Amino acid sequence: MRPRSSASWRPAAYRRAPADHGIPPGALPCACRRLLSFHPDPLEARRRLGKRQMTGIMPTSSVYPPIWLLDVAPPTTMPRWEPPTSPSYRRQKKEHLASSSLLNRLVGWFDMSAAAEAPSTPPEAQPAPSSLPDLAPDDVAAADVSPTDAIGAEARIAERDTVLATAPTRAIDTAQALPREIAAIRRIICTMRNVTNQKLHRHALLCQRAVRRRVLQGNLDAWDLAVIMEPLDARSVARVPRRVAGKIKGGFRHVLMSAMGDARQLDGDLMPEALWLDLADSIFEMKSKKQAVRLFCRMARVMPDPLLAQVPADRIAELVRTFLAALAIRGNPLVAPPPGRAPLGSHLSELNLFAGTLNRLTPTQRQHVYDDARTYALQHEGPAEERRRLRFSWLAIKAMDPFAPTSDFVDDYRAAASTVGRFSGLQIWQLCVLRFLAAKALPHQFKRRLPEAGGLAETQRWTWLVLALQPTGRPGKSLRELCALLSSLGEFDSLARGLTGTRRPGSIRMEAVTAVAEACDDHRQAMALHDRLTWSG
Repeated sequence: MRPRSSASWRPAAYRRAPADHGIPPGALPCACRRLLSFHPDPLEARRRLGKRQMTGIMPTSSVYPPIWLLDVAPPTTMPRWEPPTSPSYRRQKKEHLASSSLLNRLVGWFDMSAAAEAPSTPPEAQPAPSSLPDLAPDDVAAADVSPTDAIGAEARIAERDTVLATAPTRAIDTAQALPREIAAIRRIICTMRNVTNQKLHRHALLCQRAVRRRVLQGNLDAWDLAVIMEPLDARSVARVPRRVAGKIKGGFRHVLMSAMGDARQLDGDLMPEALWLDLADSIFEMKSKKQAVRLFCRMARVMPDPLLAQVPADRIAELVRTFLAALAIRGNPLVAPPPGRAPLGSHLSELNLFAGTLNRLTPTQRQHVYDDARTYALQHEGPAEERRRLRFSWLAIKAMDPFAPTSDFVDDYRAAASTVGRFSGLQIWQLCVLRFLAAKALPHQFKRRLPEAGGLAETQRWTWLVLALQPTGRPGKSLRELCALLSSLGEFDSLARGLTGTRRPGSIRMEAVTAVAEACDDHRQAMALHDRLTWSG
């Protein structure tokens, strides 16, 4: 049996420092030499020192330098051990911590700003009651809750309202003049570590609700309106994708205009006339003219008619030119675009919306706008196809004007065709459809099938239009106007060719041919239609 080492019963201090006791290094056994060469870390030294203090065996002075003890972190800061968790649980916990840290940062901002701004704030310049209770996420599902949940939700909303109502009104670039909602969204974007679309959408939605509350309470001035129209600065735009930044800006602008319209309906004194005119000026001064066109259409729907009459017609004419150029790039508004682009319904709805906006103008404004568009389309220099597309776009807008008589539209068509030549049968069909859409002569069931009709063959398109204009089976006023319009344009042959152009048996709709022959009220046109029908048969 192997004897036990004699070093096991010796004191720790004797084993730790044998040279101090006069023992040479080679006199100890191998096991004891291994113990003597062991160098404990600072935590082990602190543990042993605590044991000695409790027993009183050894003095409290440490054998290690003080720097070893200073490097040791206090036990309260040491991370606690947690059992293994699933990835979904860790993800949810991270989101919860992120939402709570946002409130902590807001409280910290308030503490710093309160210390910096307290001496310089006069008593009479106290801000109005905050409109930020809408920033509570609990308002998203505020309906159909139990009484217990409602009490808890009210407590959370009150707590969050207390934090957000004391949020500083300073922004990153301009220190004192920004609205609190805009300063909040800029800070959130610039301080978020992981910027995600979901988080940005949630925070932007809360700030937009606060903007709406501000407008409905009448706490909106010219400076606030200008800042809300451009809610993001250069620093915040650089941190998010361009498309996401555009959506955030569009959301703030849409909420602002809808809230101004609702405030005008509730109380006309909440929205002064100067604010509406400032809104129009901010739209006209936007860099993106395409966005300006859409915003102008939205503004015209909520703006009072007397104030809309005060908008300069020259500024509106600039937007009309922009819309003409965009419509010329798209081409045919009633034909389905290639895959990957915007659907046909969006193009047609935008055309209807813009034409309806122009119809809200006064006769003087409308005449000035159409004269400027006519000059721009006829005097445009460029390739032949580009000039043809631009002039067709102008005719499409002109066809959507219900106040313009047919004679004026015919004159504009002849002026456009005099330099670029005759338009195609598809373009003529689209002009006729737009003309009757403006007059509200197409039944609702045919309007729903309009996107399908644009992709049909020429014979099917004209047959569809003729049957749509005579739903009772007999030619009426709308069908006679169609024949008269095509005769004035010199394009009645397009209608006759479209109705009788097919040679497949059973493809010609005789009821449509008969209705056109009765509605044209011209013997020569009826005979020409009969000759084409005989030739195709």
